[in-house]
Amino acid sequence: MSVYKDKKRGTYYYEGSYIDLFGNQKRYKKRGFTTYNKAKENERLFLINCKETPTQRYTYNELFHIFIEYKQKRVKERTIYDYKATAKKHILPYFGDMYVDKITIPIIEHWQNNLLKLNIKNSYIDSIQTLMSSIMKFGVRKMIIKENPFNYLEFVKHTNQSTSVMKFWTLEQYKKFRSVITVFEDILLFDMLYWTGMRISELQARTWEDFNEFDGTLTIHSNYNNKNRTITKSTKTGENRIIYLNKSLLNELKTWKKECFKIDGFSEKFYIHGFYKPIPHKTVENKKNKYISLYNSQNEDDQIPVIRIHDFRHSHVSLLINNNVDSFTIAERLGHSKEMVERRYGHMFPEKKKKILNVLDSF
Repeated sequence: MSVYKDKKRGTYYYEGSYIDLFGNQKRYKKRGFTTYNKAKENERLFLINCKETPTQRYTYNELFHIFIEYKQKRVKERTIYDYKATAKKHILPYFGDMYVDKITIPIIEHWQNNLLKLNIKNSYIDSIQTLMSSIMKFGVRKMIIKENPFNYLEFVKHTNQSTSVMKFWTLEQYKKFRSVITVFEDILLFDMLYWTGMRISELQARTWEDFNEFDGTLTIHSNYNNKNRTITKSTKTGENRIIYLNKSLLNELKTWKKECFKIDGFSEKFYIHGFYKPIPHKTVENKKNKYISLYNSQNEDDQIPVIRIHDFRHSHVSLLINNNVDSFTIAERLGHSKEMVERRYGHMFPEKKKKILNVLDSF
């Protein structure tokens, strides 16, 4: 393993040799690195990914780098971002320098106990453990370790942590919220969230190209990555969908498009909210909080609950369910599977529970 300077080109290169799985010595060389450190790091990653002898030992840091490189070609950019953020905060500081084959059940259990000392939700603890287990499972598949210790471990969680209740507004509550909004653009913003059930990231990514005013539809084919501030050219589930718009929302969009058309250089590529770039999530959050506070300050005896931006999506589902729309149709509109809708929103389908009673009462 050596890094050299290419005096002729003014760049750096690395070269060396390694033994493959069959005992053959193989040489390697790569040029064109701007700094010594870049060449050194690339050589390190190259050797990690080479099929070296089974006796080679890997640290957890090295296994994690191989895992990420493998996943980058198979999952979304946002997923990779989440993997890295979770591992950097909760996994690598503990396991990073350990040899993977030395990570035993007692060591993992000690790590799990440390997780329980943190003031984080059970859902997040579960995702941390899932990632840790997935990386170890990947190590087994790559023959880096013989077995995944998580095969003999249970996931831990806070036993006294209450399950969060899904929040949503009724139509009456939404109308109260909407009644204090005087800016047309903001009315449209929240109407789009409430009447379509779009995710906020999907709304941020919508341009006028996605709006078909003749068919009265909005095409959902991308979303906005608020972490990296980039447009991801697919939805969260990877499936595109077309949302049919109710008449009032359709008319609002037509009106807003006429206003936007007056802007110099108007293009169909303009974002419906934000014009030249997607409206920031924080801006939507601030507007939402401002109008909730405004209504509640004016109506001390008739308060509306504070909800999250994502709860507009739950509110849309509640509205559809209470008007007897079936789970399959709701799933198509949300970009979910029918099973996902029934699992997540099952408590909102009272008629199904009544059917069970009808069956039991027949006996």
